[in-house]
Amino acid sequence: MASYGSIASSGQSSDGNKDTNGSGNGEEESIPLIPDANKSHVTKEDVPCSWWSRLTFKWFSSLLRVGNEKNRLEQDDLELIPLPDDCQTQVIMDTFDKYWQEELEKDKPSLVKALSRAFGYEYFLAALLKLVHDLNVFVGPQVLHAIIVFLRNHEAPLWHGLALTLAITSSQILMSLCLRHYFFICYKTGLRVRTAVVLAVYRKALILSAAERQTKTLGEITNLTSIDAQRLQDLMNYMNSIWSSPLQICLSLFFLWRELGPSSLGGVCVILFMVPVTRVVAQKMGALQKRLMKAKDRRIEINSEVLAGMKIIKLQAWEEPFSERITELRQTELSQLLWYYVVSALSGMMWTFTPMAVALATFAAYIWSGHNLDVASALTALALFNVLRFPLSMLPRSTYLPHPSYAIELINSIVEASLSVDRICSFLLSQDYKPVGSNDLQENGVQMQMLSAEYDSQKPKASSDEERETIDRDWEMALL
Repeated sequence: MASYGSIASSGQSSDGNKDTNGSGNGEEESIPLIPDANKSHVTKEDVPCSWWSRLTFKWFSSLLRVGNEKNRLEQDDLELIPLPDDCQTQVIMDTFDKYWQEELEKDKPSLVKALSRAFGYEYFLAALLKLVHDLNVFVGPQVLHAIIVFLRNHEAPLWHGLALTLAITSSQILMSLCLRHYFFICYKTGLRVRTAVVLAVYRKALILSAAERQTKTLGEITNLTSIDAQRLQDLMNYMNSIWSSPLQICLSLFFLWRELGPSSLGGVCVILFMVPVTRVVAQKMGALQKRLMKAKDRRIEINSEVLAGMKIIKLQAWEEPFSERITELRQTELSQLLWYYVVSALSGMMWTFTPMAVALATFAAYIWSGHNLDVASALTALALFNVLRFPLSMLPRSTYLPHPSYAIELINSIVEASLSVDRICSFLLSQDYKPVGSNDLQENGVQMQMLSAEYDSQKPKASSDEERETIDRDWEMALL
């Protein structure tokens, strides 16, 4: 029979034969908990990666080829792609620790500043790629107008049309390359941020003081490493839409003004009307999110306590009372979740209608002002409205991820991420456990002299930082 749990197989000798300790019957074979834990991994030096391979993501083709041949991928197949140095767990933690320790020396440490200094440089380069992409988006509508004018003019030279075709083709290729590399960098940065947060919370949970363990529940810590860390990762993918969407909106309105004149102000009025509405919806979503997270923390805490004390619950026949309690907490969480999705659905419906309302208001104002739409102006305006549709949807709402259920509203995501940052930062700033110093004891034991001790749970709760300092200074306590 095989036994699991050892890190390395101790049942083999150095020459590869099984070690039977000199007896013929042998002992239980020890199988590693993680197979091939000491197996050498493929390094970046083993895989050639030229500038063309980086540009076109050719380095990923080996994994795609294996998946196509086997119709499935296994964990060992990931060895075909080397893990970049900046994505190594130890490198990520060393980078984050460096800047987080610098923040701890300040009066008000900021988790956002530490993460930005640790992983922000590459994210800034991704923002430059996004800027190039956004500027090339408007090449299409302008070239479309020029092509229509070219087709109308039978005396136009052929090279003019070929130049327009080459311009729009080049812009589309450049847009595709910039957008793919932009998302690749954003997803990689999000994974690095999530890794740093999860490991920082885990390490902090191991050294919390006894007083902090009374206030930091298991459910709260679980949510920090799962939900809150995931929100920060998701926000990295679309946070550049904060400046990208207004830029595209302003450029779209500028070119619409050139095509339709003052009639484009009809669409501007619709956009300005939606700004305060978005603010109200974002505030409502933030309040609902706070209540939802409190209900979720409480439910996870009770579930963890029930699973930990299952033996006692069974012996005392307390299944029904605890089942009713958990069901009640679930109903409370579901009610909060229902209101959250109702407001989210209203927000999504409102902003799905907004691009259509902008186009309708602009064309209506143009026609009512006595103008006639020609083919070039109409098609160019429709192309610009199509460009405008994306940033209007992105401003309060991000584009869809690989599955529609992962659609995240940008403004709501920022509100949720800010709450997650506050929760994580508050946890990381909690008081650490202070180890007992040296003493004159000659054997194991506890030495107490002139001590007035009381359970930590009896300590008065502080409502502010100043009050906490006063209590800590005047309160003498020890863990009994």
